Amino acid sequence: MPETYKFRAHHARPGNPRMQQAQKRWLAEIWERRNPDIPIKTPDQLVTLALNRREGNRQADERSRVAAVFVTRLRQR
Repeated sequence: MPETYKFRAHHARPGNPRMQQAQKRWLAEIWERRNPDIPIKTPDQLVTLALNRREGNRQADERSRVAAVFVTRLRQR
């Protein structure tokens, strides 16, 4: 993952069953290997954190610090 998928133009919400199944499998594998000390309660929260971390900072050497800020805020509620 990621692979290349083809979509039709102008679809409001592209759907590709193969892509969706691949994401579910990938997420299940990652979820099983997660660190239990991180206060992420659901796979959806994990995806949200990953997207925010990726979009919020494109510098690879700073990604762990960005993720740490999210985790700290989650622990503080």
